[in-house]
This record gives sequence, C-alpha cells and structure tokens, in this order.
Amino acid sequence: MFKDYDIRGIYPKEINESVAIFLTKKFLNYLNKAKKYNNCLLIAQDIRNSSFRIVNTIIRYLEKNKLKYSFLGIIPTPVFYYFCLRNKLPGIMITASHLQIKYNGFKFFLPNNKIWIYKKNIKEENLEKENVFNLNIRYLDNEVYDNYLIYLKDFVNLKYLHTFYFQKNIKSTNNFLFKRIPKVFKNIRLNKNSSLLLFSDYDGDRLFIKYKGKYLISEEILFCILSSGLYKNIGLPLSIHKNIKKFFPEINFYTVKTGHNNIKNFYRKYNLDFALEPSGHFYFFKEVKTESPILAFFRLLEFIEKSENKEIKSSNLFPLKRFNTKDHSLIKKIKKYIIKNKFKVKKMDGLYGYKNFDKENYLGIHFRKSKTEKNLWRIFVESNNLKNIKNFMLKLKSQND
Repeated sequence: MFKDYDIRGIYPKEINESVAIFLTKKFLNYLNKAKKYNNCLLIAQDIRNSSFRIVNTIIRYLEKNKLKYSFLGIIPTPVFYYFCLRNKLPGIMITASHLQIKYNGFKFFLPNNKIWIYKKNIKEENLEKENVFNLNIRYLDNEVYDNYLIYLKDFVNLKYLHTFYFQKNIKSTNNFLFKRIPKVFKNIRLNKNSSLLLFSDYDGDRLFIKYKGKYLISEEILFCILSSGLYKNIGLPLSIHKNIKKFFPEINFYTVKTGHNNIKNFYRKYNLDFALEPSGHFYFFKEVKTESPILAFFRLLEFIEKSENKEIKSSNLFPLKRFNTKDHSLIKKIKKYIIKNKFKVKKMDGLYGYKNFDKENYLGIHFRKSKTEKNLWRIFVESNNLKNIKNFMLKLKSQND
C-alpha cells in the first residue's frame, strides 16, 4: 500500500469498503479537530468498477450519520481539486490515479490546497466489516464539467476554428470532459480526422497529446505554454531538458522535486505561476492554483494560431531519453558508469549525474525510485546531441555486472 502522496492498494485485498469507512472516520475526526470541515464534504470518483462500490458505501455512511456532503460524480482529479478550492471545502476522491485497474485508493484533499494522509499501518487496525451499498446516485452531471470549462474559458483566447479527437478505447474520466469542450468552446469541434489526438489516464490528471501523427514530448508542450508570455515563475524538475531555459531568458526557473505535495510546497515558497512534471502533469497555479491538464491543450491551440509556420518546436532541439525500469541491475550499471566517468553528482529527487565532455558536449543522467509503483525506477538522460545518449545506452548495454 502506497502512502506518499495518497493512499493506494489492490482492491479488495488492501483497499476495500471497510478501509474506506475507517479512513473516512479518521479524516472527519482530523477535520473537526483542525476546524476545517465547514459542514460539508465533497465526494468524487474515477471510472473503476470498485470506485462505484466504495463511493456508494461512503455516501451511505455519511447519510446514515446525517453528515452533509456533495457528490460531484465521475470527474477528473484536477476538476475535483478545483471545486474543493473554489468552494473552500475538503473532499475525498476515490482513485488510484494511473495505476492498473486492479488498484484503487483515496485522495483526501484539504481546503488549504494540501492533502491529508493516514500514515499508520492500516493492516494493524481493527476494521469493522462493511457491506457494499448500491445507491441511486446521479453519476454523470454535465453541469459540473461545463462549470469548470466556463471558468477556464476566461483564460483562453482563440479566434479560429480548431478540431481534435480523443482515444475512446483508453478509459479515462477526461473522456467525459473532452466531450463537453465543443459545448462550451464553439470554435473547437470533435473530428475523427483531426491532426490533434488526446488521451489520458484513469483519473484524468495526466494528459498526452499526439499532433500530426507524432507524440509531443513534455518539452514541446512546455515550449508552447511558455510562448504565451503569461508565466514568469516556473517550476521544473531535473527530468526536464535544460535547453528549454535558453528559449526564455526572461523567465525565472526553479528546480522542484517531483510529487504533488512537493510541487505545491514550491508553489507557495516561490509563488510559481506554472509547474510541469514530464509524466503529463500540468500545474497552472496562476489560473486555478492546482493541476489543469486540459488548459495545456488550450495553450497548445493558442500557440498553433500564433505560430507563423504552425509548427511546434522539434524534439531535435531537446535530445533526451525517458524510460522506466524494474531491472535493479541496470540501476547499478548507471551508478557504476557515473562513478567511473567522474560525473558531478548531486542528490535531489533521486540522483543526478552531469558531465561536460568538452565545450560543446555534455551528458546529464537523472534517476529516481517511483513512490507510486513498486520496484520501478524512472530514468532521464539528456544531452546536447542525441549521439551522446545513444553511445551511453550502448555502453550501458555492454557493461559487465
């Protein structure tokens, strides 16, 4: 069971209705003691089958105890955050984010833009057995989506007609949001033949974009966003190519640690306007004080309108390689390579090694252990030249244990 950013585990072995009621009680106790309850709790969920069972059970408990709540329905996690912040209310989101469908979990959100985590070992608690309830709840409410999009519309300036489509075969709460965009934005339409294709994860807090048959890397989307000139204080992790800074010398860039809580802390510390994680998380603090991946899509459309050649900066400007691995021997090889070749090393959000080979050539390697997936390491390699990265990967492959 994961407890760094939220609480996640396998359903029903680790996450189930009994755990849901136990944590809801603990959360309510915390809110009452901290005087943050405000007499109402917002509830939402993603599209997993187990989410329906869990949310029904929580609502049954709240109604049985005559506790006030508002059920937002099946919505993306960023939309849930938005409504909590706008209404200054705490909330519970039932989701395991991008993890496989067999997982589920909880995000306990506070009205001060922070999260609550129950840190103790739940397995050691004496949990009461809870029955699954099927309640007559309204799950899809277009008004919730439309209100969110109407709010964002004030921050978007589009003059021309645009089309996009989304991958319906990939299940995501964002699919419901995508469908509502043409209802609010009259100059954006759905078209199966569009050159813009969107897809997202289960709970909709990550957005990925395919443009003209090519998947855009984070740096390309970031370039489009920063070209708007709207953002001055930017938070970027070590796993974003540093070349992006050369294009925007007028911007203040801050190095931030990955993770929802870490980025929120940096937002408060440095008054960030925007932050990005290359895993598809876009934090538009200036507009919504939290994540808003769909706003990244709107900024992309604005860029396409303003760009003379209507082309997004080529990924050739950002030579890099990102990959995940569960091969611990590979991590040992990377460490060995860094030490052997006398890289400058600093510990931040994992380990970062950097070396200038000459005045023109450099190689940077960042790797960290995932806090949401067991035994998974996230690797990022950047250089000024793709050949340097290819050579590194070849040497890594040939390196003896």
